[in-house]
Amino acid sequence: MKKCSGCGTPWGGFGSQPREREACPTCRRYYRCCANCRHFDARSSSQCTLRNTQYVGPRDVLNYCPEFQMTDSLEVARQTKISLARSRWDQLFAK
Repeated sequence: MKKCSGCGTPWGGFGSQPREREACPTCRRYYRCCANCRHFDARSSSQCTLRNTQYVGPRDVLNYCPEFQMTDSLEVARQTKISLARSRWDQLFAK
């Protein structure tokens, strides 16, 4: 499920990605911002996992990055569950 990074309201749009200036009906933030991108990582120095992207100031405002892919919260939860299970498995059988 794709949601707004600001308020968590589910995105109800068509297609796989929001339009360029599409905004959340609840908080009015733009969906096309770094905070909604699957490449966004707050722990990284540039806050983006892609190497050759230009730095964008505030991560919660509209941008036109060609690499934008909206985060799917269900996919993130699944990946987190898998990595947690894998780390527990490795700890269980560590020598």
